[in-house]
Amino acid sequence: MKRAIEEVLAIRVPLAVVLAEKTMTLGQVLALGPGTVVEFDKSVAAALDLYLGERRVASGKAVRIGENFGLQVSEIVDPRQTLEGLGA
Repeated sequence: MKRAIEEVLAIRVPLAVVLAEKTMTLGQVLALGPGTVVEFDKSVAAALDLYLGERRVASGKAVRIGENFGLQVSEIVDPRQTLEGLGA
C-alpha cells in the first residue's frame, strides 16, 4: 500500500499560474494586434492563483528567480479539497 501511495505522489502534474481573467467578444479578440493593451480588472498587487488543472490549489505573489518567474505561495487550499476535486 505504501508503494502505491508513493507512486501516486510521484506522478507529474501540470500547474498553471493565472495572472488575471477577462471575457471578451470574439470580435474584440480578432481585432487584437501587436501593441494592443488588454486591461484587466485586477490590481497589480493582487495575489496570483495556482491551478492544478481547473482546480485552484494555492495563491501567492510573483517573484523573480534569476531570469525566470516564480510564485511565492502565501495560501494553500486544504489538500483534501484538492483531492476531492480530482475525483479521489
